[in-house]
Amino acid sequence: MKTQLIQLDPADDTISVRDKMGWGQTRHVLLVWPEHGQILTRRLDLVLLQRHSAQLGAQLAIATRDPRVREVARELHLSVFDDSRQAQNSRWRSWRRKSYRPKRMAQPPDTAAIRQAHHQVSKSWQEKPAARWLLFGVSMASILALAILFLPSARITLTATEREQSILLPVTASPGYRAINLAGELPAASTSVVVEGRDSLSATGRVNIPAGSASGQVVFTNLTDQIVRMPAGVIVTTLDAEPVRYATTRVGVVSAGPGRSITLPVQALTPGERGNLPADRLVSIEGDLGLRVSVTNPDPTQGGLDAPAPSPSATDRQRLVAQLTETLYQSALSDIQNSLPAGNLLLTTTLAVTETLEETFTPAPGLPGSQVSLTLRLEFSALVISAENLNALLLPVLDGSLPDGFAPVADSLSLTHSDFSTPGADGSVTWTIFARRSLLAEISAPEVISLAQGRPAENVSAALAQELPLARAPLIELQPSWWPRLPFVPFRIQVITR
Repeated sequence: MKTQLIQLDPADDTISVRDKMGWGQTRHVLLVWPEHGQILTRRLDLVLLQRHSAQLGAQLAIATRDPRVREVARELHLSVFDDSRQAQNSRWRSWRRKSYRPKRMAQPPDTAAIRQAHHQVSKSWQEKPAARWLLFGVSMASILALAILFLPSARITLTATEREQSILLPVTASPGYRAINLAGELPAASTSVVVEGRDSLSATGRVNIPAGSASGQVVFTNLTDQIVRMPAGVIVTTLDAEPVRYATTRVGVVSAGPGRSITLPVQALTPGERGNLPADRLVSIEGDLGLRVSVTNPDPTQGGLDAPAPSPSATDRQRLVAQLTETLYQSALSDIQNSLPAGNLLLTTTLAVTETLEETFTPAPGLPGSQVSLTLRLEFSALVISAENLNALLLPVLDGSLPDGFAPVADSLSLTHSDFSTPGADGSVTWTIFARRSLLAEISAPEVISLAQGRPAENVSAALAQELPLARAPLIELQPSWWPRLPFVPFRIQVITR
């Protein structure tokens, strides 16, 4: 069967769909609903489309998954399918073409008879002038009364009296508190930050730098009955915990036989005065030669020199640590304050170093240098009071002393804090909070309207100034401006309080 398939858009309505239905000349019309969007969900929509289809002489069916549309379609005995493919492959409901004929109008009424009857009824009072004037007067009075009631309007602007409320409250905060106490106890939370910096200063210390190497002679004595060849570079040392090491500077041969000996020159491997040794201190040989010969220096070694040079002292390093720590303290203080939500309070006296993550000096202790540099990375922690807890403590105290007839101005609360104490052994901190806020006198709009309605403006102004807590005289604006009284109807009076 030939079917007109109409794909609906989310913006379609009954009018646009009826236009689309008129484009085809088929006996079957299939309306396909869009995948997204909800259209034509009312029963009336489908009724109108069904009637229009019948007028075109076509059978209407729909394809949609919308449960509401499917339910209405079934009530109207329309064929319903999931999609256009199912509609093409499935059988439609049986349908019989209907012809719509205009209904025959009923017999029109006898207008002449009606006109005659009306004329007979109205003629009796129209012939009386007094009655006509009375009716006219009543009509004009009604119009005038409505004008008096609803024509005028008024706007009354009032400036309420303002005053300040303040309290002075001693407060104690501690990480050990778990809840707010109206006596002045606040729970505190810990926050931390890691900061890093580098600084330097001039060295004030001195250190001796080796400037010349000591030298001398040692005697090697044969312990065997064989010849012992002594190459250059044989290492001989002292027996100290930190031995002084010397090396021979030329080759030699020790004759065979126990007690045979040879004298060779040696030089200290480490320059400086430490190499100046007394006699008989070089008594050890490194390596296998120590099993075949013995060694000693019969005379002191000499020639080792030290030269003084600038070097960072322990005091320099301590001063640099303190200096850089103070700089990082200020940086940590700024970082924490900038990261806190608005209204949160940082207890500055609790800010302290909790861990040193890096501490590197250049040069290292004991080495020469005209300056000492320090790289320092520290973790700081501090206690913080949330704005919610501050408000939860202060607002009930302020509200408890709120004067009668006044209400607080929104967002007018300001806090001033005294110096924080040094944290106690339990980590608690004490200080004093000075809290203040603005208050406005409460003015009832219904009361203002009851004092004003129907009265002359000058009388209203005097009555409002006498009865209400106003900072200045009320401003009364009438529309029209020449109207002598304020409106009698309450909803025609607008009250503005500032």
